[in-house]
Amino acid sequence: MASASSSSSASSLYALTQNTYPHSLPPIHHLITIKLTRDNYLLWKAQILPYLKGQHLFGFVDGTQTPPPQFLPLTTTEPSHLSSNPDFLLWQSQDQLILSALISSLSENILAYVVKCSTSHEVWTTLERMFTAHSRARSMNIHYQLATLKKGDSSVADYFHKFTHLTDTLAAVDQPLPPHEALSFLLAGLGSDYDSLVTSVKTQVHPMSLEDLYGHMLSHELRLAQHQPTVDLSNGSAHFTNKSFSTRGGRGGRNSSTFSNRGGRSNFNSDRGRGRGRTNSYYNPNRPVCQAPDYNWYPDSSATHHVTHDLANLNLRADEYQGSDQIRDLATRRLLLQGPSKHGLYPFPPLSTTRLSSPRALLAASFILYFTQPQPESNSHLKSPHAHPIQEQYHQTQHPTDGTVRYPLPKALLTTTDPISSIPEPTCFTTASKDPQWRKAMNIEFEALLKNQTWALVPPHPKQNVVGCKWVFRIKRHADGSIERYKARLVAKGFHQQPGIDYDETYSPVIKPTTVRTVLSIAISAGWSVQQIDIQNAFLHGKLSEDVYMTQPPGFQHPQFLNHVCKLQKAIYGLKQAPRAWFSRLSSRLLDLGFHSSKSDTSLFICRTSLYTIYVLIYVDDIIITSSSNLAIDNLLHNLKSDFVVKHLDPLKFFLGIEVIPSPNGVLLSQQRYIKDILSRTKMLEAKPVNTPMASSTNLSAHEGEPFPDHTLFHSTVGALQYLSITRPDIAFAVNKLSQFMHKPTQIHWQSVKRLLRYLKSTIQFGLHLYRSSCNTLHAFCDADWAGNKDDRRSTGSFCIFLDKNLISWSLFQERGNDAGA
Repeated sequence: MASASSSSSASSLYALTQNTYPHSLPPIHHLITIKLTRDNYLLWKAQILPYLKGQHLFGFVDGTQTPPPQFLPLTTTEPSHLSSNPDFLLWQSQDQLILSALISSLSENILAYVVKCSTSHEVWTTLERMFTAHSRARSMNIHYQLATLKKGDSSVADYFHKFTHLTDTLAAVDQPLPPHEALSFLLAGLGSDYDSLVTSVKTQVHPMSLEDLYGHMLSHELRLAQHQPTVDLSNGSAHFTNKSFSTRGGRGGRNSSTFSNRGGRSNFNSDRGRGRGRTNSYYNPNRPVCQAPDYNWYPDSSATHHVTHDLANLNLRADEYQGSDQIRDLATRRLLLQGPSKHGLYPFPPLSTTRLSSPRALLAASFILYFTQPQPESNSHLKSPHAHPIQEQYHQTQHPTDGTVRYPLPKALLTTTDPISSIPEPTCFTTASKDPQWRKAMNIEFEALLKNQTWALVPPHPKQNVVGCKWVFRIKRHADGSIERYKARLVAKGFHQQPGIDYDETYSPVIKPTTVRTVLSIAISAGWSVQQIDIQNAFLHGKLSEDVYMTQPPGFQHPQFLNHVCKLQKAIYGLKQAPRAWFSRLSSRLLDLGFHSSKSDTSLFICRTSLYTIYVLIYVDDIIITSSSNLAIDNLLHNLKSDFVVKHLDPLKFFLGIEVIPSPNGVLLSQQRYIKDILSRTKMLEAKPVNTPMASSTNLSAHEGEPFPDHTLFHSTVGALQYLSITRPDIAFAVNKLSQFMHKPTQIHWQSVKRLLRYLKSTIQFGLHLYRSSCNTLHAFCDADWAGNKDDRRSTGSFCIFLDKNLISWSLFQERGNDAGA
């Protein structure tokens, strides 16, 4: 009797408490914004716990709310006769609602682990077993990140944002940092520039809140920026390290490579050297002057304690040397100087007893080669009345030399500078506006836009689709890597355009590589002149047939009409219809001059008369002209200059990244500089070379190997190799094979890419040679394998076409149909 009474009391008590629980739950997808995956358990738990506790249901999932008996005896006299317990049915109904809510917050990958669980408690414990160890490791990792977090070169706002993100993550997993620990972590990450602020915070009697400290840090940062000293290097002096505050860090500015001789003692100043002799520079309290008593000279390896991988990290601009002297190229692998090494520096003792009696003469005779004077084979020669004084000393020296100072640099102290990337190209207007070279380039571009009446300012209207614009900056270089000019281009953000509203048709005039090789072969064999021209601001000559509106250029807004927009009257770079508008204008002019377009390549224009034949090849705004008559070329240029601003680049030397090198038998088409750029971007400059682009036993498949994580790197590298194959048919098969896996590359595919890059390093000097020939006979060859593709058992076909001895066209392709081979 007592037992029945006790059971009845427990059941009544459970029913009483159960009535406080809601029977139905609010929609969970409105409250839980994320689904549980393998990587976000902490965030998911931080959202699901308040939801369950707020509904007084957490006892169901953690097991503290145990289920009541499933059955109850009908009478106390016959305990074997059982009936369903309504309290259990109520508990079960509530538990299934919670189970449904939990499952709906799981992703498909996680749902597979709990599909066999029948209660909410089983789901919860399963998830805890899966993720508890991971969460514990994650929490320890966050504490480690807090302990090692440093402000460095970042701003106070960025540093504080990183810090609060880490502390918020800890708070989300019920492990919040105490205020005094958070304050200690935040202060420990500040640099020495904030020592005064750290000291004042630590000496306060009452602890400061994080919000107050953040405000003090911002004020301190502003004060440091206002009191940053400026460095004047207008007068020659030895190099020094500027330890003043900087938001970017680095050392002070560099002098250009010059020689100076003051007060009878020579001083060598270079952007790669540090003179430790005496100088006659006057004393300036704002600029430290090096006055060491050591008479040795120490050429700087640029690899001690002031190395930077990016020139933009330096506080001051550094210009490339534009003089007539040349320094021996390190790519030859020849040693520079030979002598003792002292703490990573290389003492260069003065040779006062020799004819080279000063460091200036010594270094000049050792490092510099002149264009006008060939290197002698011996010390005996005839003096020329026009010889350079340094050349005379060089020829008369008692020390045998071949024009290169031999100096073994330890491998750990070596550094190289790529002349192509030594000056960074700015990515935004704010950065470029600080440089007078880029400001000049922008002014030239803007004046050209105004001169061509590219737009008219109009008030904005809600129905207008206004596209944005930005400045794009490029350094145009010659084939040898030297700077040709700084180029700024105003580009419209064409991705804002809408089809049918501000553009209809698009087209880009791009000459086919096969056409270029064919025309060059004909011209070389016939001995024709091949000229190259460039149309300045080509797209501005195209006329628009649609209404296009654009924002005003950054930095060049009209002061009286700041809110107006530009209604474009001429095409501008970046617009989807700009290439079509420009080509329409140019082709119309060429047709008026008697040319006709080729049926096989619409970017090739031909004009034949009884007196001459002339070909015009168009690649957007770069144009190649070749003709049997030089007078015909001059007449064509004269006619084009009446309509466009034409820049005559003389004989063809460098076209679209392809260097045209004359040879006794014809020309060599080389992309050596482009190969160096690919190797540099993929960090394969020091890779071990191989002799073949792909192993003969390699048969790649789409289903082998682990997935390669960086798809962007794979796509960009293979895409660059595709362009390289224009002059490298030896890599065509390997590139074609790798291109078949662009959608899902694997580690095996990337290893094949790296092998191909190693092959390019060993054959970097290779190119496509076009020979001079008197025969214009076509020869074609083709071949195919037999079901060589492991994935679909299709065959790979290929062909190549020769114009006499010149390879002008080749291709590889997958066989169509069900045939396994040909």
